[in-house]
Amino acid sequence: MRKFGILNRKLNDALSALGHGDTIIITDAGFPLPYDAQPGTISVDLAITQDLPDIPTILKLINDELIYEECYVATFQRDYNPRLFEAVSGIVKRCPVSLIEHEKMMEMGKRAKVIVRTGNFSPWGNVALVSGVKAPVWFSKPGVVPPDFYADRVKFVDNDYPEK
Repeated sequence: MRKFGILNRKLNDALSALGHGDTIIITDAGFPLPYDAQPGTISVDLAITQDLPDIPTILKLINDELIYEECYVATFQRDYNPRLFEAVSGIVKRCPVSLIEHEKMMEMGKRAKVIVRTGNFSPWGNVALVSGVKAPVWFSKPGVVPPDFYADRVKFVDNDYPEK
């Protein structure tokens, strides 16, 4: 048995399947699994009952396990569900939380490699993360120069996972 972290085997397997640039969406209980999702989309249904588990709990667990370089929420979340937006913004530290139209979030569901459904009954609760790489390690070899758009990622220090 694992000492700590995510115990759900399917969620662990799904996180391990993510490569650089793949998208994972942590959804509220009402998010429909798109009928035209890409083949191979991994759906992990964690919903037990109303608000159990909730989005911040699952986002925090995934945040502790996954390297990501982009985060998206619907503009409606900021405008009409500010408490959740505040919680998401407080958990996500690797990159800014970017705002997109709700319709674009639904479109992201069609391309997501992983969709994790929570029991959250919360409007516009969905959070999309785009998987990244551990930039400080990838760009640490002699002679490798990171491009400007990677500068912040190369400097990111994750104290929970010290460099080798």
